[in-house]
Amino acid sequence: MTSSATATDNNFGAPGKPSDGNQMYYIRNAWNASSASLLQSVTLPAGIYKLTVDNKCVTASSHTAYLVAGEDNITLPFNESLPNKWTTTELIFTLTAETTLNIGLEVEFGSGSGGSVLVDNFRLYRLPKSSVKTNEPKENEVSSFTEGVINNNFVSETDMKHDLLQMLADFSTYMVNDFQECVSPNSVGEKCGCFKGENTMANDERGVRPNADLSMICSFLVKYAKPQGIKLPQGVTYNKLEDMAMKSLVFAYSTHKANKLKVCSGNNYWGSTSVSDSVWESSLWAMSVAYSAYFQWDKLTSAQKGYIEKLLKAECNYELYRTIPTGYEGDTKAEENGWEADVLAATLGLFPDDNLASKWFERMREMAINSYSHPSDANNRTIIDEWYDKKTVADLYKGQNLYEDYSLQNHNLFHTSYQNVVQQELGEAALALKLFQIGLKGKEKWKSNALMHHNQEVQDNILNWLALADGELAMPNGNDWSLFLYDQITSYSTQACFLRDPNALMLENLAYKYIKARQKTTADGSWLLRADVGARRMGVEAHRVMMTYLMHDVLSTKDITPTSWEDFNHKYAKARMIPNQNIVRAATDYRFSCFSWSKGLKSYTGYFAANSVDKNKIVVPYRAYNTGNILGWYEVSGKSVNANPVVSGIYQLEGNSYVMNGELSCNDGTLDNRFAIYSTPNNAIIYLDYVTANSDVTITVEKGGLLAISTDELMKTKRTLYFDNSANVAGQGEVSSANGEALAYKQYDGSSFVQIKSDWVNVDNELGVVSLNGKKIAFGDREANNSIYTSKLYPMYSKKNRSVKKNEVVDARNLVYYSLTNAEETKLYAKTVMKLDDKLAKKWNGIIASDREGAYILISNFKGDENYTLSSIKYGSYAPIFFKKTSIVNGASTVKLTLKQNTSYAQTISVGIVGGTELECQMESDGVAYITSKYDENIGVVMNNEDIVNNITVKKNITYKVYRKADGKVYAESN
Repeated sequence: MTSSATATDNNFGAPGKPSDGNQMYYIRNAWNASSASLLQSVTLPAGIYKLTVDNKCVTASSHTAYLVAGEDNITLPFNESLPNKWTTTELIFTLTAETTLNIGLEVEFGSGSGGSVLVDNFRLYRLPKSSVKTNEPKENEVSSFTEGVINNNFVSETDMKHDLLQMLADFSTYMVNDFQECVSPNSVGEKCGCFKGENTMANDERGVRPNADLSMICSFLVKYAKPQGIKLPQGVTYNKLEDMAMKSLVFAYSTHKANKLKVCSGNNYWGSTSVSDSVWESSLWAMSVAYSAYFQWDKLTSAQKGYIEKLLKAECNYELYRTIPTGYEGDTKAEENGWEADVLAATLGLFPDDNLASKWFERMREMAINSYSHPSDANNRTIIDEWYDKKTVADLYKGQNLYEDYSLQNHNLFHTSYQNVVQQELGEAALALKLFQIGLKGKEKWKSNALMHHNQEVQDNILNWLALADGELAMPNGNDWSLFLYDQITSYSTQACFLRDPNALMLENLAYKYIKARQKTTADGSWLLRADVGARRMGVEAHRVMMTYLMHDVLSTKDITPTSWEDFNHKYAKARMIPNQNIVRAATDYRFSCFSWSKGLKSYTGYFAANSVDKNKIVVPYRAYNTGNILGWYEVSGKSVNANPVVSGIYQLEGNSYVMNGELSCNDGTLDNRFAIYSTPNNAIIYLDYVTANSDVTITVEKGGLLAISTDELMKTKRTLYFDNSANVAGQGEVSSANGEALAYKQYDGSSFVQIKSDWVNVDNELGVVSLNGKKIAFGDREANNSIYTSKLYPMYSKKNRSVKKNEVVDARNLVYYSLTNAEETKLYAKTVMKLDDKLAKKWNGIIASDREGAYILISNFKGDENYTLSSIKYGSYAPIFFKKTSIVNGASTVKLTLKQNTSYAQTISVGIVGGTELECQMESDGVAYITSKYDENIGVVMNNEDIVNNITVKKNITYKVYRKADGKVYAESN
């Protein structure tokens, strides 16, 4: 087409001038077409080539365009509107021999909506090898608010409290911008205003909750920050905060059904007054109104205090006569009952002498007991409050909201935000009782142990086992709201302040640092970018920060010594199941790992996080198509991308390691993926699979071994990928390893899709992946995932169409993941991986891999016969000894294995033998083996894959115990 033509699809507009002349190519979506191409066949000699094209791509939906050269390709960037300037995209590819291949453009249309691709100025260059090297920036040149910044140093309570006040003060810019004056006053002439939300001034959660929370924060700042001289941002004054606090409080009580002094935007009112007139969650909003009122109590008129009293009494009237809900499968009522306890406690705290106070107290206790209610409560005869009456836990128990293992599900999945939020709610109830009564009456008339019911059990049995090195709680199934909020901080505060928990005190300190860091990513003091629910999320996060301050203000933790992270991590290192959620987890000095089989949202995925306070969010929780991290997926022509469990986990737990086998029926049942994951006791995580076709299929895309990588302002917006120097990626840089070998690297933000020919990849000299599968490694697909920009690393990627017949093998793949590992180490580990597929029976798979601490073997029988003799195994210089009878003949191992289908054999290779004419050996325990030789001879012993060979002399037919003593020496003791 020419420059005078117009690209009319979806009103994309005129294309502008061609980049190199009078004409350009225009490819548009033909509505019914799924793809289009512009290709030329060429024959090229061996060498390195660069193919470039100028392009302008625009789409109204999910279309993709690739610059291709044979099997190599790179995506073209798409825009929401037609760009004014041309983008030049280049593809470097290597041919090892003379080859005939297609070069040009391929376009895939993801839907029937509009899309236009303009291309011009195709160029093909042959390059000398040296021409592809540049001085590319490295990871230390990318700024971060967290990586390389946050540390484990404990911040004192005094300094943390000051920071919390300053953080809330900095947030006031957002609040000022979010405030809206009401055009008219309420019916008694009081001026009012409202904080905007997703449904401003409406009577639902999207309208009432942000107004109540932000009103509370403004009034808090005036009461607590102003006297301490906390500096406000430019353009914000305490008078302005005081004005907004009062006007928003007036709006809140005026629009409640108990007062009806002003209507909400829908010409209605909010709140609950009775069983027949109730609104879900209104008690939670009312609790924030109560806190706002308390902070402004001395400024309220008697009439205004009366409006607050009517509002809270109406909410409590509903609580007194409603049914207390229970239920634990899929949608627990723990969270709801927790916030019902909140409004009862707040009302009791403000009006402790009311005639209904004893009824509010009794109902508050019932709600609290039935928040984290556990089946054991039915027979729990512990007296709750001996100072008040003789009622026991069993007396108040209505039914369980927790599973037997103390886990819970909400919104049809397990995730730790819902698991911990009840602690925060009950803590805020306990705080309201203490703070309000002491502040208004000078003494506590009402208090109850019910408000801490099972908080410690949930912390010790669930949350501590999922706590990460940055204070975050692992989310095996991802999240259904914004990620990395650290909003569990108030749950930690509840545990630390009310229950004096040193573990929680340490975790709270970490969470506060990350909330502080994330706030710095915004210009207006808001808590995060791309918030999922706008002002509602801002209000909730500010709510948490404020409550943490108040808990420490009321119940100081200066007398508590926090646990060190190292001690905590060792205490909770053991491999452990959360059985009612079918989750497995383990921790080592290098990383945390987990995998989950979630029935509710059908999420079969896991992830791992480095044992690093500042770099453990390089990998982000991610789920898609029922799978996600580690597994990835295939795309099959004419079939959906999905997965359904056939075998939902067969586990072997040993110390701080585990092996898990699973089986998924994928892509509408056309593919069967049997896989195994070995989370070793140190660093390496090994993945094996065996994928077969259940019917004749054409596989169009393979995206295996997926890791979601953060490319976000909170961590780093760009990641530096290191890979084999032979990849010849456009613009790659080059560094030399200690042994003089060259390593290539290139920095990406994930907005383009790149493919790299390499057996290994390392991210930022922190995260390593080894993939000896003959596949490419791909990186890109950047998108906002729960408010965090996330790019996808596919260690096993292919876009080559494969036709596979029914029952044929699609893949038998292997991967090894490493944390806290640099690029040089990753390349070394790739060289030491030993694939065992050629030594195993059909339909088995196996691998030996190593890390700094040792070597590991994983062998899986996926679909084969149960019995097999593995022979002639030599790893490097030595023959490994198994935990089964092992014959070593002429320096190589033979072992008989019996494995049922979908089970695995895994171990650390802690003892190996160099030499040995004919030995019978067997491991007794880690680092201890028994050896019997048929001959008198000298043999070498290798411990834990070390380079050192320890020479020992053995006599024939005598059994020796071989092990290392505390002095570091290896001993062979005869029986």
